[in-house]
Amino acid sequence: MEQKVGLREKIREVIVVVAKPATIRARFKNGVIEPLENVELRDGEEIVLTIVRRPETNGTQDAFRKSRGGWKDLIDCEKLKRDIYESRSIQTRPEVKL
Repeated sequence: MEQKVGLREKIREVIVVVAKPATIRARFKNGVIEPLENVELRDGEEIVLTIVRRPETNGTQDAFRKSRGGWKDLIDCEKLKRDIYESRSIQTRPEVKL
């Protein structure tokens, strides 16, 4: 019976060591995956790797940056805000009679 308890403790210890997943950024270059952050691995240690592609945002960000200022001088922002607040103060619902 004591042997089983010792084995359970060793299994728990192994699970604790193995169950420390980490997510890091890495770059694939010339057929090699290079970590961009420090990793605590022994040299030659085998790991299981899940690859999740990072969304390409350069085109979206460039388009967003290029459109910056596109509305400039097309509308009077202060007048727009005044109009919005004014339209919110108009009551269009009929009065409730109790």
